[in-house]
Amino acid sequence: MIKETFRRIEYSDESKFLKAEDRVELREYSDDLVFLANYNGTFDAQFASGDNTPTITGNPLIGDFDSFGSTQHADLQGSLTYGYETFKSLGAEGQISFRLSPGFDNDFGEQTFINEDPSAVLADDDYNFKLYLDNIFIGDFTVSLLTGATKVDVYNALATEIAIHSNVVYAADNRIQMLSLVIGQPIEIKEPDAGLSLITLMGGVEDPTIPNAPSVDIDFFNIIPSTGFNNAIILTHDTNSHILIKMYDSAGVLKVDEDAGVWSNTSIYYQEFELSFNSGIGQFFIGGKLQHVFITGFTRANALTDLVVLGIDATDYHKIDEIIIKNLFGNNADYTPTTVQLTPYYSEIPFVDVFFGDGFKESEVKDLMLTVSDAGTHFVVKIANTWYYYFSGAWRTSDGTYSQSTTADVFETNFADLFFNENYDLDIRIYFDSNGYNNVWVDEISIIIEKGTSSSASITGTVVLDGTVDLSTLNSVEIVTEVGTTIVDVSSAALDPAAVTLAEIKQAIDDANVPGLAHATDDGNEHLVLISAGTGSNSFISIDHAPSESALDLIWDDEGSMDTGEDDEVIDKDSDFSELYRFVRSKLGAPLVPVELTD
Repeated sequence: MIKETFRRIEYSDESKFLKAEDRVELREYSDDLVFLANYNGTFDAQFASGDNTPTITGNPLIGDFDSFGSTQHADLQGSLTYGYETFKSLGAEGQISFRLSPGFDNDFGEQTFINEDPSAVLADDDYNFKLYLDNIFIGDFTVSLLTGATKVDVYNALATEIAIHSNVVYAADNRIQMLSLVIGQPIEIKEPDAGLSLITLMGGVEDPTIPNAPSVDIDFFNIIPSTGFNNAIILTHDTNSHILIKMYDSAGVLKVDEDAGVWSNTSIYYQEFELSFNSGIGQFFIGGKLQHVFITGFTRANALTDLVVLGIDATDYHKIDEIIIKNLFGNNADYTPTTVQLTPYYSEIPFVDVFFGDGFKESEVKDLMLTVSDAGTHFVVKIANTWYYYFSGAWRTSDGTYSQSTTADVFETNFADLFFNENYDLDIRIYFDSNGYNNVWVDEISIIIEKGTSSSASITGTVVLDGTVDLSTLNSVEIVTEVGTTIVDVSSAALDPAAVTLAEIKQAIDDANVPGLAHATDDGNEHLVLISAGTGSNSFISIDHAPSESALDLIWDDEGSMDTGEDDEVIDKDSDFSELYRFVRSKLGAPLVPVELTD
């Protein structure tokens, strides 16, 4: 017995794996992770190179239901300070992200017209719009304006029309603004389905907002030393509901002082914040949308900064969740925030491809040895260009995806029943399926072979089946083995008999359960290959025209093929070829000149 190990491996994403000698396992967190706290039952960080337990001031609380709707979060009715040892690696560049929601609702929803004055009203007419509250359609509305109507006329008509739904006011810059009547309730008007548009008359309308602000400015997120401002990063939610960004260099000099604009928010929803920076620029996102880009123009260095997240009291505070800090620049364009928590292990099923090369004979492969984690590994195998997985008691063609893969125990038990061809490469794909908290690993994968055993009979077609073939009328072939003869409908596994693929032809032959036939496969160049189940000189396989509706010309060639297996010993001169002679004569007729069949 010989144990064959793999020649090389490739990863779907190498950053998700660790490899030590022959062991491959999921990586625990990424190398760029500096800090993680998700507040599921504790203020302690889930990942920190220094002390993961914070110093607590005031009365912060663990609250139910986090930003993902399932576990818990932190109510910052006080402060949490995590020590500087963890954040030494946060230097010239970084990514800071967290989920944030206000612990208060102080403001109404609002929407403001873009222009202060309407366009010219040249005739008496009606102007229409749709009204939404809490993102729910309230109805279609109309304001009637006379020729020459002014801003005051629009204001009065609009205030009257939606009085029971909205408070119409003049904003600080004298533009007309609509406010919801309920604190924290979004309000929005949209274009009408027909008629003249009030929105067009007023030059458009700004996006709806809820400028929900604290009663005092709150520096809710701080990367800051215990004294001074050296390398400090400070995020502030001010009393106008603007987010302010301050960054200081290593000498404590203020280098970035930016207003990132209004944060529209309510206490019902969390939004993901991200600040990414390097020595050139900084970018700030809310909810995956780029809010602000700014120049940094300095390099953070020798940072000895704590992380301090804080609120003022039970009135002015925020709810925070899923703080993730990395030492590499993050997103540089709009992105979609994840819907799941960061877990120790990657949970989106990456894979590793293991390449064994060629040379594996059908008769010589005896077993597979796997040493893997108790759960989580799934396998598919590729011979030539075809993937296979074990399903419903047989090896079947796979698309190579996780959904058509095989668990480790089933794969190991049935591996030797595959149908090997020494001329084609053998690859094994291993999927690593973790729930995010359990590691998945492979420590050994070896193929056991026995040299010098007898081989199977095999035949290869010449028709290139690289597209589809019409088998709606001619659909049958005759397959003969040493066990018997079977007429096979090679279109029987097709979704469309008029457009049959190579994979469907192979599946149809396998489904026919031809006695003495091991498997239908291909040679990697889109030619159909048939292999006998038996081995040695007594094994035999052929393919020929069916008595009717023959598809041989379409999928194989116009003559058919035959082959016998071989023993592990040289056949001597007294071997009996009578059965082979009778078969050849039945197909070709009696010879016209004397012939001799020898070895």
